[in-house]
Amino acid sequence: SDMFFGTDREEAKKCLFDLYLPHTPDAQKINSFLTLQSLAGDGYKDRFLHTVENGVETYALLLDGDEKGDCVLLTRKVFDCDWEAINAAITSKDEVKELAQQARKDITRGSYYMGGQPLADDDTLSGPSRTAARLAALDSEMDALNCTDEEKETVLALANQALFGLIMASTERTGGLPPLCPTSEEQITEYRISREDGVMRLRALCMQDLDHVKDEELRNAKKEVARDIPHMYKSLEMRIDIAITADGQAETRKLDVLANKE
Repeated sequence: SDMFFGTDREEAKKCLFDLYLPHTPDAQKINSFLTLQSLAGDGYKDRFLHTVENGVETYALLLDGDEKGDCVLLTRKVFDCDWEAINAAITSKDEVKELAQQARKDITRGSYYMGGQPLADDDTLSGPSRTAARLAALDSEMDALNCTDEEKETVLALANQALFGLIMASTERTGGLPPLCPTSEEQITEYRISREDGVMRLRALCMQDLDHVKDEELRNAKKEVARDIPHMYKSLEMRIDIAITADGQAETRKLDVLANKE
């Protein structure tokens, strides 16, 4: 009550429930943590800690202000990725052409945003017709951004699920098996495309979480698998930010792979 005096207490209460309830997906817990931090009074904001140290990301709400006292805690493992291997793949003309074939399959599977706005979609269409319409809409939006043919080809090649396959393969190159989350229920896959300072940017996101599995028995069985098998995780998040020049050359600007066991 002291921490949220004078703020939207109902919203604060909802966010606290998100943190405490056992089956809240990690992404929702993190959003609620950040919302609570914004709602807390000025004298309490330092009780919200977010750190990345020694390969571990931590979100901690210190309930009594003491790091050794009671707290609400979420930790995720941070995976090393082979940036050189990814950049070599996304700058290879042969690799780009091969990846572009996957884009024609994935264009109706993920969520695409152009300049922050959702790409137009017609739910009345299906199969090849819907794929063609989505590809045409993407091409039109890239024309509006004055994209060169080379920029278009690279965006089309990278804005699909094969990109996440490259990321997972790059974690394997740094040692061990790539992290996996054994579910596709309510998987979030986003591709955000924009032009910034004259350069095309592609920000791709893939998130999976066993707490999206609705069947309780199946969810518990999958969580047991995640606990017992070293490279299986309760949740998995992959984010990548790629800059694409006018001649179609791509370069990774930021890359995060995070996974949670519990």
